[in-house]
Amino acid sequence: MRMRQSFSSSPKTKRLSNLNRLPRAIYPMRIMGMLMAGIAIAFVLIELKAGLWVWSWLFFSCIVWPHLAFALTQINKKPFATEKYNLMVDSVIAGSWVPLMGFNLLPSVLLILLNVTDKVNTAIKGIWWKAFTVSILAILVVALMFNVPWQPKITYFVIIGCLPLIIIHFTVVSFNAHRLIHRVQTQNRLLNKLSQQDDLTLLFNRRTWQQKTQALLDNHDPQFIQPLTLMLIDVDQFKAINDKYGHAMGDDILVSVAQVISNQCPDNAIIGRLGGDEFIVVLPDDLASAKQYAKTIITAVSKIDTISPELQCTVSIGLATQVTKSKDIRSWFEAADKALYEAKNAGRNTFVGHTIN
Repeated sequence: MRMRQSFSSSPKTKRLSNLNRLPRAIYPMRIMGMLMAGIAIAFVLIELKAGLWVWSWLFFSCIVWPHLAFALTQINKKPFATEKYNLMVDSVIAGSWVPLMGFNLLPSVLLILLNVTDKVNTAIKGIWWKAFTVSILAILVVALMFNVPWQPKITYFVIIGCLPLIIIHFTVVSFNAHRLIHRVQTQNRLLNKLSQQDDLTLLFNRRTWQQKTQALLDNHDPQFIQPLTLMLIDVDQFKAINDKYGHAMGDDILVSVAQVISNQCPDNAIIGRLGGDEFIVVLPDDLASAKQYAKTIITAVSKIDTISPELQCTVSIGLATQVTKSKDIRSWFEAADKALYEAKNAGRNTFVGHTIN
């Protein structure tokens, strides 16, 4: 068994890499959002019989700007910083269209609302209120600069023009939110699993093993008494292995022993690493069946391949079976620990078991 060492980037480097990927993630959303907004605005401009320069601004806003914004992030050495600037430009554009549409109520509200919603979805801290403020300022500036009409009344024609923006944009945002929630839930499950595992062997850590065992004892049916056996497993002469072959080899031995225990024990066993070179198992079996598991574990461990022919890994096992299902783990553990020491005093590479009441 040989240790493989890998080198990973620092957390700061990974964070910067993730931030710099933001422009590529926003690019298709900006294209879609601007296009849908452009359709709604166009329906209003048709009603207002807008001039060529207004239509030109619409073409730039909804067709040219998404691609230009992405291009700016690609040529700049700081894509994330450039994208934050682009998001503010989005807000200026959204705000400018409110007075240019004569403050037509439905599309105006939709533009400002969706602009803020999109900023919230970027998860950039505090950017949504900055975007909202910029939009309001853009509305005031454009309204003062140009002699814009005041036509907040909504017609069925404009409502039809707003439908693609309402339906498609909100649908896409909803799917993205669902995908994000699913990702967060998956990560939470992974974090929960990692918090229950021993880092090296991936077995239950001591705290989780104890919680699951205590829950098993607390929830048992008093009308149905099933024997339970606690198994303590200790790697023989583990300190000598570390001293002679190094801690890397010692870690390899622990991982291999953990795999053997997992493979030999039944699926409903509660298996954990107690600490150091000790493992602990709860088996839903009587002493006779538990001894068979102990025997197969000892045999399988002795067959673990190592890089040194003179190194043979062995384990000693102590067993304690209770038939009354006492809720006291401590006394149960002490009984198994006593049996383990008896196995070690008997010459190691063996097991000793007792039944307790």
